[in-house]
Amino acid sequence: MPTEEQIAEINDPSKTNTLNTITDPTTSTYYKATGQNTIRCPEGYVFQDSYVFSPNGEDLSILEYTLDGNHWKNSDGTQSNQELSSITCVKKFCDPQGIVNSDKEFDVLVQDPDHPDQYQDIVCNDGHIFDTTNTKMGRVKCAIIPIIENEEFSQENKVAWMVYNPTAENMCALNTTKDDCELEEIPYIYQLNLMKYIVMKNH
Repeated sequence: MPTEEQIAEINDPSKTNTLNTITDPTTSTYYKATGQNTIRCPEGYVFQDSYVFSPNGEDLSILEYTLDGNHWKNSDGTQSNQELSSITCVKKFCDPQGIVNSDKEFDVLVQDPDHPDQYQDIVCNDGHIFDTTNTKMGRVKCAIIPIIENEEFSQENKVAWMVYNPTAENMCALNTTKDDCELEEIPYIYQLNLMKYIVMKNH
């Protein structure tokens, strides 16, 4: 159940739905939906120990509470009698992902808790290249799938293993709307084009 201090903290006027201006998320920052009993962490963060409200045991980026403010809600909308020691947002980690590469028969991508934003090298199997490098080696990192529109306030934050491409990231960072992001043309190098180049060069 939310404590009186937590309800007072949630009702702080500074806690409002300001999705479009989230630029510096910290563990002490979260946001309240306007006119709703819903709070959420910034992109890429989840509420610490909120797994008690989730049937699959995963921490949540969105929390709801009852109209009387006496109970938290489970992720399915039912009332919960569980408590949360503090309303604290912590970084969300990508799930471990198995890959097959040239260095090892089988490897697992796992984030380093001490360096969560660090990229990891991937070595493609023989006969393949990494699309964005034209070589067998590429890089991936755990990255945030951005939430841009305020209408997405009630959607859980998502992270995923993505290609590490600083140039593309800088290009995308200039966009402020979902439409602009989807229209942005990212210069990828594809294996098919490379093979065409090799064929033309040999003739």
